[in-house]
Amino acid sequence: MPGIEYRRETLKLTPPHVKQARGLVARGEVVGFCIEWADETCQGLVLRISRTAATWYLRLRAKTFRLGTIETLTLEQARNQAHHARATFKAGKNPRFGLEVYQ
Repeated sequence: MPGIEYRRETLKLTPPHVKQARGLVARGEVVGFCIEWADETCQGLVLRISRTAATWYLRLRAKTFRLGTIETLTLEQARNQAHHARATFKAGKNPRFGLEVYQ
């Protein structure tokens, strides 16, 4: 989209990355629309950092599912939720009904 600036990176996400994301949001240091960090360890898991929040998403070819914020899900919990949601989706079911609610 014209005028919307965001940055995407692929990283092996670690707890220090989550801490860094929390700091970026707290200090308002996100430039543009958002920053997206895709996790090398868990296929499809993305941490989207905007000016107001950092949120976990699972990106699949056909759909994107919001898993929760870094305030409600740790990195390990987000990976577990992503694995569960991916398996549920592959089985032809709606993974939103199986996601644990952390919010």
